[in-house]
Amino acid sequence: MAVLLIAHAEFILFAVLGAAAFGIQGFWLRRAKATHLPWLVWILAAVLTAVTGLLAVQAGDRERTRIQKGTQDFARLYGSEIEKQGHSRLASDAAPDDPLYLELIATEKRWLALSPSVNDIYTLRKLPDGRNVLIVDSETDYDRDGKYEGEREQRTAVGEVYGETIPTLEQAFMGKPAFSVEPITDRWGTWVSAFVPLHALDGRMEAVLGVDFDAATFAETIAAAEGRVVGFMSAVQIVLLAASTLTSVLRADSVDRRRAAEALRKNEAQLQTIVENLTDGVIVSDLDGRLLHFNRAALSMHGFESLPDDQRHLAEFARTFDLTEMNGAALPPERWPLARILRGENLRDVAVRGRQSEAGWERVFSYSGSLVHDPAGRPQFAVVTISDITERTSSEAELARAHRDLVDVSRHAGRAEVATGVLHNVGNVLNSVNVAATCVADGVRQSKLRSLPRAVALLREHEQDLGAFFSRDPRGARFPEYLAQLASQFASEQSTTLTEVARLQTNIEHIKDIVAAQQSYAKVSGLAEKLDVAGLVEDTLRMSAESLTTHRVQVVREFAPVPPVIVDKHKVLQILVNLVGNAKHACAATDRPDRTVTVRIFNGDGTVKIAVVDNGIGIPPENLQRIFNHGFTTKPTGHGFGLHSGALAAREIGGCLKVHSEGAGRGATFTLVLPLAPSSAG
Repeated sequence: MAVLLIAHAEFILFAVLGAAAFGIQGFWLRRAKATHLPWLVWILAAVLTAVTGLLAVQAGDRERTRIQKGTQDFARLYGSEIEKQGHSRLASDAAPDDPLYLELIATEKRWLALSPSVNDIYTLRKLPDGRNVLIVDSETDYDRDGKYEGEREQRTAVGEVYGETIPTLEQAFMGKPAFSVEPITDRWGTWVSAFVPLHALDGRMEAVLGVDFDAATFAETIAAAEGRVVGFMSAVQIVLLAASTLTSVLRADSVDRRRAAEALRKNEAQLQTIVENLTDGVIVSDLDGRLLHFNRAALSMHGFESLPDDQRHLAEFARTFDLTEMNGAALPPERWPLARILRGENLRDVAVRGRQSEAGWERVFSYSGSLVHDPAGRPQFAVVTISDITERTSSEAELARAHRDLVDVSRHAGRAEVATGVLHNVGNVLNSVNVAATCVADGVRQSKLRSLPRAVALLREHEQDLGAFFSRDPRGARFPEYLAQLASQFASEQSTTLTEVARLQTNIEHIKDIVAAQQSYAKVSGLAEKLDVAGLVEDTLRMSAESLTTHRVQVVREFAPVPPVIVDKHKVLQILVNLVGNAKHACAATDRPDRTVTVRIFNGDGTVKIAVVDNGIGIPPENLQRIFNHGFTTKPTGHGFGLHSGALAAREIGGCLKVHSEGAGRGATFTLVLPLAPSSAG
């Protein structure tokens, strides 16, 4: 079985590798090319494998038959010669120096030398007891080195028992030539052997001649014959594999090309549809300025339904349309956007006014575009996109005017906010003045001194007899006690009145301070000057003090040393008054007893920052993004100007206004960032 496996190894390898190759090929085609081998290829591969196996077996059988026939022919020829030499006369126990024996040994060596493919020649005879013994077995040069070395290559003694049981040998002893395909292993090696009977001169079978052929060489020779067939068929298989792969790849590429062409046509149609339906105009020109394509929007912008034949070149186009810069300066054709692009410029959002005198229209267009290059970097054509921005330009102009108006309104709103704060604080002080004045008036109206005129009238009535009046009249007797009580009451009322008058004076001075502070800021509005930030904050708190006190809001000051800033202090005051007022309202909207507004002053990256922190109602996350928007307010009576105008004012002085809050009920922090140096932003 091992010899057969060796003999057919090439075919087995051919079948395995062929199946693997076609399997790998099919897998690669599916993965790389999204295709598969045709069923016909698999059928051809299977047929090729079967044919290869059949041809390989036939080639091996032919080679086996050739070796078998050659070995058997050799055995018959050699056997015929030694029969004639009298092999039958050689005794089974002949001496080593027997002349006939030596002659037969010499003949055997000669025949071995004449046939290198034969490994050994020997004769055997069966004894009466059934044992097989070797008769003639000369020295044998198995390794073909010209020397007889080792016990294996030495001559075998006459009569040595051959103990191997070989069916084909027994067949030869029965008079029938035989060839053993199954390898025979003895102490000399492993062989395939031919056995032929030897006869005496009288025709009697007297011995058997054995001829050994190396089993490995036998298998290799058969395998070589099969290998030649397998090799040739492998070449055919490779051709089939290559042809089927090439065919499948070409078929897949053809399908891919058809699909790509179809996809390209669809993409081109889609692109054409997209370009034609763009709201922006698209113009394509060659490098000489010939206008190749206008999409519908471009045609409409220029008043065309289709591109006229006399408008096919930039120069012709320039005779019909006039372009001017936004400031009204005329643009010569060489400065037109397309002409600039053809010279290699890349344009982006170049605004130009276009006019068609005959049609009587004027529009504002925005041009963008560049040259389109091939993969080698060579320019191919120019593409220009056009947007009609007439309405947008008008809207932007209107928006700019509205912005200026809004800035003015916001500035006035800020001033009104300051004035409102001043009036509110003055009103709070006036409330105190009114209370004090009422107390003084009530004290005067309810004074015990109102009875003094009656006492004086009584004294005048008895001024002629005062002594008798004081001594005998009961009213006179009580008169000193009455005067003492009256004096005590007068002192008490005087003290109360003086206290209220002092409070009136204090409140009147407070009103003067508030009005003076407001006047000092009002008369310097619009001028940038060097300011002490802490003083500016203290003025803000002073103007808001009464309102904060009324709402039971405590103020905490955390002032770090900072350099002075050069800004418009009226704008800063406008912002701070609004921030402190908002913080007060945020605290007043809660029920917490520790209502606190903390004002911090600190440095920050070349700026000075003023933070107004409250522990009030906080700001929900959804409102943080809108807090500075014009008109946005969460107060039922708010107008939405305060923070918006504050943010505008902060930008005008080169600073900014920021907000932070952890959410509803978590308070809020507004930070005003002021530049150290004056800014041109305002």
